[in-house]
Amino acid sequence: MRYPIVYFHMLSVGFLLILGHSMLRSFLPILAKELDPTGVLVGLTISSYFFARTFIELPSGFISDRIGRRTPIIVGLCLGVVGSLICTFSASIYILIIGLTLWGLGAALFFTNNMALIIDLFEPRVRGRAMGTFQGIEFIGSFAGAPIGGFLAEWLGYTSVFYVAGASIAMGLFIAITSRGLRKAGTWTTTRSTHISVRESLNGLRNRGLLVTCITSLSRTLIAQGVISTVLPIYLHDFLNMSVGIIGMIVSMRTGGLCLATATSGYISDKIGRKPVIFAGLFIESLCIYLYTLVGTFELLILLAFADGLGVGMVSATLIALMSEQVAPEYVGGSVGLYRTFMDIGAVTGPVLIVMVQMAFGIYSCFFFGAALLLVNIPILTIAKERKKTQ
Repeated sequence: MRYPIVYFHMLSVGFLLILGHSMLRSFLPILAKELDPTGVLVGLTISSYFFARTFIELPSGFISDRIGRRTPIIVGLCLGVVGSLICTFSASIYILIIGLTLWGLGAALFFTNNMALIIDLFEPRVRGRAMGTFQGIEFIGSFAGAPIGGFLAEWLGYTSVFYVAGASIAMGLFIAITSRGLRKAGTWTTTRSTHISVRESLNGLRNRGLLVTCITSLSRTLIAQGVISTVLPIYLHDFLNMSVGIIGMIVSMRTGGLCLATATSGYISDKIGRKPVIFAGLFIESLCIYLYTLVGTFELLILLAFADGLGVGMVSATLIALMSEQVAPEYVGGSVGLYRTFMDIGAVTGPVLIVMVQMAFGIYSCFFFGAALLLVNIPILTIAKERKKTQ
């Protein structure tokens, strides 16, 4: 299987964008808690990165079906640079929220259209491995970003992390602007979808298979942002007395498992089908989230985080491939936009909802709730249909 050059250009850009944002993962809830000691705005701060995305993902998918993927990708990267720079002035939690909102808006434009571009480039029988390889290498940026951000925050302060993250996104912007492959492939979809109206696009997205994949996307992101990105760092810091640097290492190991599983699960799902891989991944995710409440040593947490990442990686690319099989090719941009809109709704509501659960029932209840919600998605996904494999 040959990969076009634009695939590697976008892989590099995605790596740099994820690297930049992942630098915040080990300390963002802690920084938000320092800026707002009451804790009321901590969940909103984590959600702000995804808040604006909720309103832009679906329209950007429709727009890129008509004008191509390139322009939204470049605009998104520009917004990411601006948002990260605003965060450097976050002496107030409100400035931090504004910066993260712009940053998230830019990420929405990039990832919606980047995902649609990958679906455009590869036919269904090899799409799983193309998406899996792409996301697996992208997530190496997340693997590296968490510990880099954690140690930079300890040594140089939080502000330095935002500067480094902004520089990383700026490098990605340069690659996208100068990519001839993106200039060519990023306008290809206009020849297919220019005459499709918004109403036709919406009608093309009305099917149960697409809806259930979107619901699973929402559930997983709700837990990822609410439990893993918000409650888990606070639990490790406040209950197990672990430093920001150590938390960054644990988060990084989880991402290591995610990278490994994402890079391989797409290929496996091309061979044996999407659903068996997704169901196994959801079960592993659920079990690991429950086990976080029973493990208290650094060594065991490292192993558990890696296993958790394996479960996450098994689902990530495979669920996208399953989603793409639910709609006709001319509706790909809109379907990706809808899928990511559900994901963003989960990301926005997750931190707020899980913090409310924590305040009402205690921190352990957050992990129990997360494990149960993931398991519920297994029977729901049986509704989605898979395309028959072709040789």
